Amino acid sequence: MIHLLSQDLKNAYEEGKRVFEDTNFEYAQMEDWNLDNITFRDCKFNFTSFRFTSLKNARFVGCDFFFHSFFSADLENAVFDNCKIEGSRMDAARFDRTVFRKCSLSYVLMIDTNRGGVDLTSSTLFGMIFSLSDITEDFVKGALGFFMPAVDNLDFEIRSHVKSVINKYASEIGMNAPNVETANNTYQRPNDTYNRSPAVYGAISGIFDDIINAYTNMNKARKDAYGKKNNYER
Repeated sequence: MIHLLSQDLKNAYEEGKRVFEDTNFEYAQMEDWNLDNITFRDCKFNFTSFRFTSLKNARFVGCDFFFHSFFSADLENAVFDNCKIEGSRMDAARFDRTVFRKCSLSYVLMIDTNRGGVDLTSSTLFGMIFSLSDITEDFVKGALGFFMPAVDNLDFEIRSHVKSVINKYASEIGMNAPNVETANNTYQRPNDTYNRSPAVYGAISGIFDDIINAYTNMNKARKDAYGKKNNYER
């Protein structure tokens, strides 16, 4: 699989390339761009971002997304076909004739979107957040149990940073972040009524963004999240 730099993607797109296949975009930030009519086939998007990016008529075929942000992206007439999407911010995204065809979506935020503009009928959904009322105690417990093992598998240089971010947000909303080994058993919260959905949503949003940006934050001297250009394989 090719590891493509975000800047190389932008350059190739501006030169007229519209189809990208078998490519890993890990830690790439592709924010506030125009990528209309682009096609990604069998690509991986881990800890990446399309925030505020125009993806009209985009096609994602057989792609995997993990900790990815489509926050406020324009997904008019975009199609996701047989994709696995685990942990994604799609809140405030523009849905208009947007189709998820036979996809698997887990722990995806879709608050402040046009539900009538997206077709999810053929896809499997788990841990979806369409409104603040969907953020329940069970959701928080499940999300922590799902994502903490993945955090432990991050590169060593960012793992401690990411865990400190999670602990910070957990503390702000009055809960204890679990250890990887006991992720489903150590969740704690005050015994009051669960009425902190807005705060929890803010924390979840912050965790998503900080994890997506963690590699860049830890490597500010580098021009791209991948590091030196000679790591790129064509």
